[in-house]
Amino acid sequence: MLKRFCLLAVGTLLTACVSNPIPDDYRGPVSTITDSALSQGMVRVNLFYLSKVNGKAVNETERATTDASRGGPLNARVVSRSVPAVSSTFTIVGHTHFLAPVFQIFGKTYEVSGDVTFTPLPDRTYVVVGVLSDTYSAVWIQDSQSGDLMGQRIEMRPQTPASPP
Repeated sequence: MLKRFCLLAVGTLLTACVSNPIPDDYRGPVSTITDSALSQGMVRVNLFYLSKVNGKAVNETERATTDASRGGPLNARVVSRSVPAVSSTFTIVGHTHFLAPVFQIFGKTYEVSGDVTFTPLPDRTYVVVGVLSDTYSAVWIQDSQSGDLMGQRIEMRPQTPASPP
């Protein structure tokens, strides 16, 4: 009984940190932003997701995938959410996710994140996509119909060691 209560309490605390990206008093048009996932085998997946809207944490694929994979096979759970169709700052992330931390020993973890500001069009769907690799990692938001880039790409290139004198 105590174990069940503790799990419920922890779950409640974790969900309390996540907010609805649409304010309660907002009555305007909305758009949809969908996360994405690229499988990298049975224990690793590259996730590209929206983590915050205007600085407030939202439901996202990293958390959903962790919850769905607990005690079993890796199960990427891509999240979609409605957002106000007004100029906003979206924090996006590209991250290598493993079924369990022990699997990180056998593979590299990549991560890139940053803020993108743009005004979503009403009733439009956008997708967070990216690429993660040794030589180049990036995450961006694109229009799901046209493929147009919204805002800018958040890019990261590994630093190369300085050449000897």
